[in-house]
Amino acid sequence: MTGVPVRVPDPRPTADSPQQDPPTGAGAPAPTRRSRFDRTALLLLPVLAFYALTLAYPVVRLATQSLPAGDPFRHYRTLLTESLYLEALGRTFVYAAVAMLGALVIGYPLAYLMSHGPRLVRATVTTLVVIPFFVALLVRTFGWMTIFARNGPVNTVLLKLGVVDEPLQLMYTQQAVLIGMIAVLLPYMVLPLYTVMRRIDPRLTQAANGLGAGGPAAFAFVFLPLSMPGVLAGCVLVFMLGLGFFITPDLLGGSGEQVYPVLLNRTLTTAVGEPAFASAMSMVLLVAAFVVLLAVSRVVPIGSIWRPENAAVSRRGGGALDAGWRSATVLARVGRLPSAVYRLPGHLLAGLGLALCLVPMLAAVLMSFQRSTFAAFPSTDLTTNWYQEFLADSRWVDAFLTSIRLGVVVAVLVTVLSTLAALALVRGTFPGKDLIMGLIATPLIIPSVALAFGLYLVLFNLRLDGSFTGLVIGHAIPAVPLVTLILVANLRAFDYRLEQAARGLGASPVRAFLTVTFPVLRPGFLVAAFFGFLTSFDELVFTISLAGTGLRTLPLRLWEDLHVRFSPILAVVSVAEMLVVITVLGVVALMLRLRQRRTGMKGSIL
Repeated sequence: MTGVPVRVPDPRPTADSPQQDPPTGAGAPAPTRRSRFDRTALLLLPVLAFYALTLAYPVVRLATQSLPAGDPFRHYRTLLTESLYLEALGRTFVYAAVAMLGALVIGYPLAYLMSHGPRLVRATVTTLVVIPFFVALLVRTFGWMTIFARNGPVNTVLLKLGVVDEPLQLMYTQQAVLIGMIAVLLPYMVLPLYTVMRRIDPRLTQAANGLGAGGPAAFAFVFLPLSMPGVLAGCVLVFMLGLGFFITPDLLGGSGEQVYPVLLNRTLTTAVGEPAFASAMSMVLLVAAFVVLLAVSRVVPIGSIWRPENAAVSRRGGGALDAGWRSATVLARVGRLPSAVYRLPGHLLAGLGLALCLVPMLAAVLMSFQRSTFAAFPSTDLTTNWYQEFLADSRWVDAFLTSIRLGVVVAVLVTVLSTLAALALVRGTFPGKDLIMGLIATPLIIPSVALAFGLYLVLFNLRLDGSFTGLVIGHAIPAVPLVTLILVANLRAFDYRLEQAARGLGASPVRAFLTVTFPVLRPGFLVAAFFGFLTSFDELVFTISLAGTGLRTLPLRLWEDLHVRFSPILAVVSVAEMLVVITVLGVVALMLRLRQRRTGMKGSIL
């Protein structure tokens, strides 16, 4: 038997796709590659047309609007020479980098517990991370405002412990901004890490231990290299989000040291008469983000943000694994640390991460029941009067109903667009699929505050600014990537042979999909629609630019009131948003459980 090649399976983790992407039109005569490309690529036309209107054209409008007649580059000279804007831009990069590093240090052990902890711990930690991910960042920022208040929990504890003699000024400080940014962006770091870590076979580290490597050595030279795609994807995502972050810095930061997106947002509110300068500010931020993205793409494919488990780094992980064994052996000879010693820091950081996710929401809930009109901790005089005031105030009720209506329409729109795109991406064999997936993910990584103003310029020309339709278009932009990702995962898990059988019995492609595929995947489509609804329900950045003076959603009403007063009724609004999110996530979890019992298809919210 010599000379016969033997294929040795690769022990490294790979993406767990149950089958290869099937050819389109199975059950009919075998089509050519060209015909397959033509049929599936056409399904991308709606989402590409939508992105041309909402991404490409707004950037073109910003570029042209930023170059006024006479001296077209005067606004750029101002932005690149005045210290106010240069310092704000530099501060933005620093804050984004600090938030990225903080989220990585805290999020890594949290993601490890979600993927490799005991079963009950995995379920609990995952639930406690997923809920804050879908709760509006404005609500979580409001919770931090409550915590950092003069009579809030932090100052109360410090005073009772005798650490300070009088309350500290915690609000409107650099430290408050950084803590708030790390806490709000933490789920965006954890989820890519979790996506990669759950695919790492725990038997690899067990084998390393069996060969003499201690826990730290097995982690450093086996687990860590294999998790690097998730690390890189999470870092890129958090850093890019940090570049366009303005809600948390605006509410927690002082007026003297603000980041560039805050200055941009304040300029946008007064840019009606002179939009050229606001357009130039937007272009500077977009170009800065593009330069960072271009630099990152030379190290890791941008597509890894979309599917980090398939990143090129993971294919090179074996090299790092093999090269690291000598160092692992050296560490083993030095001696093994007791497991309690090297696991303690990770457990403490994971606990800190859960606290950062949950404490702000709990603070908002507690404040909604206190009788005092200012934040006080602890509050022994409790009341439900603020809930009654919320229900009796037509401003809040109308805003709540507007958000519900808007979310339903957006959910339907993005589910249709994303279904067509997901079908093309999963079943197509045309070239450039990774590029298309990266394009669809673009709204996740570009500064939305700049894009929102560009979209406003486009909708203004179409006379859709300040309209319900305009808000639907704006809210759909951040929802399409998330919904498409969910639908792609569902379609990959579907046994395509069922649809092939229907096609073989004479059903048309559309009828086979509607009568076979859709009934089986109906829970997945509903889950995607629910997440589209949640994205719209909590959306604020596009709403600020597009709502005009007539329309008010619940987040926008909360945003406006936070700038003029600090009242428990705002905590009630936050609780109302959290209840909607928890209810939707509960329905989603129930639907996935019922689907698993009925069809055997496993699924999770992540």
